[in-house]
Amino acid sequence: MMDSYNAGASQFAGGGFMPSQGQADGGGLNSPAQKRAGSQTSTLRAVTIKQLFDGAQNSSDDIHMVDNQEIQNVTLVGKLLSCDELSTQLKLRLDDGTGTAEVCHWIDADQEPEQLAQKKADWRPGVYARVHGNMRNFENKRTIVAFSIRPIVDFNELTYHLLSCMFQHAYFTTGSATAPAPMGGLGPSAQMAPTMPQYGGDQAGGANMTPVQRAVIGIFQKADSTSSQGITTGDLANALAGQFSAQEIQNAVTHLVEEGHVYTTIDEFHFRFSGS
Repeated sequence: MMDSYNAGASQFAGGGFMPSQGQADGGGLNSPAQKRAGSQTSTLRAVTIKQLFDGAQNSSDDIHMVDNQEIQNVTLVGKLLSCDELSTQLKLRLDDGTGTAEVCHWIDADQEPEQLAQKKADWRPGVYARVHGNMRNFENKRTIVAFSIRPIVDFNELTYHLLSCMFQHAYFTTGSATAPAPMGGLGPSAQMAPTMPQYGGDQAGGANMTPVQRAVIGIFQKADSTSSQGITTGDLANALAGQFSAQEIQNAVTHLVEEGHVYTTIDEFHFRFSGS
C-alpha cells in the first residue's frame, strides 16, 4: 500500500511530473495457486506510482481505481532499488520518481536455477525496467504482482511512458486528449492508449513475429470465443506439444503480453487475446 510520499527522487524530474517519494508495504500475497474470481477490467493502463497511491483512497478490496476508472492490469517504468529472493517469490522495490512500490514476482517451481539467476542479474539494483502486472490487495495493502519485468535499453521509453500516463490521465478526466506520436524504436508496450488495440487474423500474427509467437497467438484467437477466463501456458504447451518447447512458449507469451496482444484474466497465469 502506498501510504506516503514526499519530494525526493530526482532521476525522473521533468515531463510535467514533480518527483516525490512514496512508500509501499509488501505484506503477504495470495499464492500462485489461488485464483481471484469476479469480473476484472482487461485494459492495460500506463500509470505512475503516485497515481496508484492517489487511487487507493477510492479503492476497495476487490476494485482498484485510478482517475475514477477501475483498473487491473498496469504497466510502470522505474528504477529498481532492490531485489530480494524469498522462498516462493522475488520481491523488488521500484522507484519511478513519483514514489516507490514493492513488486512481487512469483518463482515458478519448475524454473531452472540458471533462469532464476539470469532474472536476478537482469533485475539488479540500479537497472531501469518496465513492469507489467496486476493489482492485488492483501490485509489492506496494495501490491503489484508482476508477470513481466523487462530491463529498459532505450531511455526514450522513460519519457514516453510519462507521456502515456499524462495522455491517459487527460483522456479519463477530461474526455479528450491528443495521443503522442509513436517514437522510433519503441514497441506497443511503450505506446499505451486508454483501450487495448484491436488485433485479428494476419494483423495479430504480424510479419515481425516468430513462428512460435504466431502459433501461440493463433491458439489464443481460437480459444477466445470459448473461454472467458483465458488459457494457461500449460494449455498452450499441450496444444503445441512436439512443435515448441515449454520455455519457447513461455517466452512467446511474455512477448505477447509486453506487446499488448494478450492480457491476464483471473490471475497471473491465465491469459486472453486482447482483440475480443
